[in-house]
Amino acid sequence: MQELNRCYVGLKLPDNLLPNIQNIQMDVRRRGGSDGLRWTSDGELFVCLLPLGELRSDILVRVIGQLERIATQFPAFPVMIGGIDGQPSLHSPKTVVVHIRDASGNMAKIAERLRADLGQFLNLPNLQAFNPTIEIGRMKSLDDRSRSNAGRAIKMSQVSEVGAMRFDRLQLLVAAADANGPRLDALENYRLTGEQPDDE
Repeated sequence: MQELNRCYVGLKLPDNLLPNIQNIQMDVRRRGGSDGLRWTSDGELFVCLLPLGELRSDILVRVIGQLERIATQFPAFPVMIGGIDGQPSLHSPKTVVVHIRDASGNMAKIAERLRADLGQFLNLPNLQAFNPTIEIGRMKSLDDRSRSNAGRAIKMSQVSEVGAMRFDRLQLLVAAADANGPRLDALENYRLTGEQPDDE
């Protein structure tokens, strides 16, 4: 039986932004929002374009071929990261996230292309409208009190801006773990090499 790999298409956060994420996590902790929360480690922080689920090695080969082709169709572009929030609602969150602002609209276009092309041979989950965020924490306990406390701390947080990053590649990410805890490893990297649109 082939080994299954939990995979994603996205992009890990650059090292220079990690301290800013840590500051947000620390600010929520100080405001009493740590009960029942597991904070996302540096090695797990990433921008997710499409979760692929658990894949066999032979299916990964097909995914790799598609990603290589898709990466040639889109140019690199800047995004801004910031604005802390709780999902599915701020008052009773299950996850703590920061938002991603993409003025170019390319991120949503890439996500749509990935879903269309990879969905031809993958059983992808039904997702709501694409709303890019970075998960920085997740509730361990889903009782009403813990979720309410976390939502209150998120709302009170005074630290929310993370900074700018350049979305310049597609990464095939696979979940891994060791003695230091869970992480995401980049199995493949494909630079975005599409032509930049002419300025209007």
